Amino acid sequence: MSKKADKPLSLDTVDLEILKHVQSDCKRPLHAIGDLVGLSAPSVMERIRKLEQAGVIVGYSAKLNARTLGFAVTAFVQVQVRTGPGLKKLLDILDKESTVQECHLVSGRYNLLLKLVAPGHAEVQRLTDTLYAAEDVLSVEVNVALSTSVERNQVALSSPAPALRAIAGKKPRRNATVRSAQAKSA
Repeated sequence: MSKKADKPLSLDTVDLEILKHVQSDCKRPLHAIGDLVGLSAPSVMERIRKLEQAGVIVGYSAKLNARTLGFAVTAFVQVQVRTGPGLKKLLDILDKESTVQECHLVSGRYNLLLKLVAPGHAEVQRLTDTLYAAEDVLSVEVNVALSTSVERNQVALSSPAPALRAIAGKKPRRNATVRSAQAKSA
């Protein structure tokens, strides 16, 4: 991830609305988003391009139902590993593992938290064996999900993040205001 993406970006309320619409349905036509936010399709595209360049939008993808594709097991694996070269090697191994959906460096007794999605328990066991064989791994704990009641893949754009707090009361840039005024007078 680029350094630009790690710093809060100055967004206005129109940017935020565009992000909400793109995040909920990235296939929505630009003119439809424009109708919802009061901009022309080219203006929406320009804002999206700027959000991509700033690292706010990092890609577009489809949400797949893993179970219908034969990936029946979701597991969360906690790994205690010594920091240093062993951790770096382990992270390289995990990056190549297709069953690893997420890998987080966390605080607490365990310093890695993994989310796996696998066809069955055998694949989870294979990864567990790989972890135990890795240099500097001290402990591994596996928790298999019995069911999933909440699963989101969207950022809660109404949360009190610093960049979103800065938006409160911020007026849209000129082109959004002009389009809204033109629409009202027509």
